[in-house]
Formats: sequence, structure tokens, C-alpha cells
Amino acid sequence: MVDILYKTVEGSSPIFSELRILDVGAGNGMVGEKLLEYGVARLVGLDISEAAYKALERDRPARTL
Repeated sequence: MVDILYKTVEGSSPIFSELRILDVGAGNGMVGEKLLEYGVARLVGLDISEAAYKALERDRPARTL
């Protein structure tokens, strides 16, 4: 999904590295991590689920607040 977004944005006028993204329903942060690899300017991930937060802590402990 991130690859499709990247190709779509890069194919139009905006520059991917200038995007600010709000990832609602971010889960364990897997999509957000990929977005950061592509170089987005800013990323905020939100998820109301306690299970998602525990998965984030487990899978990406450096990304937790």
C-alpha cells in the first residue's frame, strides 16, 4: 500500500518527503515505519486499541511514547 501511495504522489506534483501523515488505526506501526523509510516529513500514528499499543511496544519499542 505504501509503495502505491509513493508512486502516486511522486507521479504528481507534491514531493513525498514533504508529506505530513496522520495514520489513524496505526496498529503496531508497520505502515508508519515503511512511510518513514520513504522519507515523509512528519508522521503521527494513532490507535485506540490497547492490543495495538502492546504490539507496538513489542515490535517497535523505539517508536513508543
